[in-house]
Amino acid sequence: MSPIKKFNAALWGGNALLLTAITVFSLQFLILPEPKSYLTDIEPPRVEPASAQGRGLHDYGLLRNLPNPLRPPKNPSANPVAVSDFHAKVIGADRVAGDPNSAVAYLFVPTRNLYVNAYMDEPIRDPLENRDVPELAGWRLVGITTTHATFTSGQKEATLPLQDLTLPPPATQSAGSGARADHTPWDKSKYQSKLTRSTDQLEIWQIDRDEAAWLMDNWKDALQGVTLSSYPQGGLKVDALPGGGVAAERGLRVNDVIRSINGHRLDNVQKVEEILRRMPRHQQSIQIMLDRAGRRYTLHYNLARPGR
Repeated sequence: MSPIKKFNAALWGGNALLLTAITVFSLQFLILPEPKSYLTDIEPPRVEPASAQGRGLHDYGLLRNLPNPLRPPKNPSANPVAVSDFHAKVIGADRVAGDPNSAVAYLFVPTRNLYVNAYMDEPIRDPLENRDVPELAGWRLVGITTTHATFTSGQKEATLPLQDLTLPPPATQSAGSGARADHTPWDKSKYQSKLTRSTDQLEIWQIDRDEAAWLMDNWKDALQGVTLSSYPQGGLKVDALPGGGVAAERGLRVNDVIRSINGHRLDNVQKVEEILRRMPRHQQSIQIMLDRAGRRYTLHYNLARPGR
């Protein structure tokens, strides 16, 4: 047989196979009914309605309430928490320029009459007790703006406005209130005040009660020689301190920028005098927020307990 005849026979054989395949496909999928697969042969279980005694054993509807492992979980912090659930007032916020992780919010906890700092992504701690503040357990600062601070507990989120605390009415002194008329000079050797803790962000001082009484009665003398000027970014800059004076000996330094005293923001020297003049004589603590060498810093003065 010649090659041409062999090629022609192979071509006709291929056409016959192709025609047979088309015929089989047409009979199976177009003309005859489609056979059921193993999946479609099985009828889905019928969900029985719940009876008065409870749901049946084959109530697969309960599975609809389970989370889908293939989908990302819903973010519970998307629902903001009521402000009343966050047991503190935000009395200030600040950050070092160019360092977004240096954010700090200044808080006042009314239930404890306590001033604390909240640092970015850190637990909110009581600097005096050196432990987490119970009312703010689990909360962390996650962001600040010029008007608000945002906190999260992992399940809830709170965005609170920055607010100034109201100054108390001016303190009044009776003839027997202990006011000093002789302006006794401050003498460091007379008092047992001491620095109890110091970090790169904080100093905690325990102030002798007799020294605290002197400061309350002679705060104008304590400021004698202290030169303050308004700072462009807010606060008061310490331009000069008398050597050996109470301000220098109790933590202040030249070039510090004082931001607030007990949450009251400062914009002029008169505000400092007003705060000190209105401070109650039974004040147990004073907290000064300031900038030092481009970083946030806190001076916390705690009145010593009786007998110390």
